[in-house]
Order: sequence, then C-alpha cells, then structure tokens
Amino acid sequence: MIFVNSRRLAERLASALNDTAGEEIALAHHCSIARERRTEIEDLLKRGELPAIVATSSRRSTETTPRDRPSRRSSGKPDSSRGAVGT
Repeated sequence: MIFVNSRRLAERLASALNDTAGEEIALAHHCSIARERRTEIEDLLKRGELPAIVATSSRRSTETTPRDRPSRRSSGKPDSSRGAVGT
C-alpha cells in the first residue's frame, strides 16, 4: 500500500507503476471511486490478486471509521476541536 496526498497523484502513480511493469500491478484507491469498486479493489489486494494499491486517506478511513457512524461535521455544528475564529 502506497499512500499519497491527492486523487490525481494516486491515479498517475498507479498508471506509472503499471506502465513500468508492463501489466496491471497497482490500482488507485480514493474517495472519487465508488464505494463498491473500492471494496473490490481492497478484496483483490487481500486475496493477493493485486500486488499494490496507491491510496489517499480514503483507504485509512475505511479501516478505522465504522461506515454507519455519521461524520462529526455533518451535524452543521462547528468543530470545536479546531478552535473558534473571531469575527
């Protein structure tokens, strides 16, 4: 698993790895890919059918965050952990 900072970099690096290898050895994994497809990619990796994925933080969040838990920011309330900005 290779972690990168952007979706664009994930796509470009996965493509470059595949071009260099001459076959598909890596797939990009990021939030713009449908959840079902991300799950398929994860399953390929787990089964050893895909040697590598190039992922953004979407990969980390599927491992550490329960899917049924609502986002803290979805409530419309400000996130107090970031500190208030005065006006």
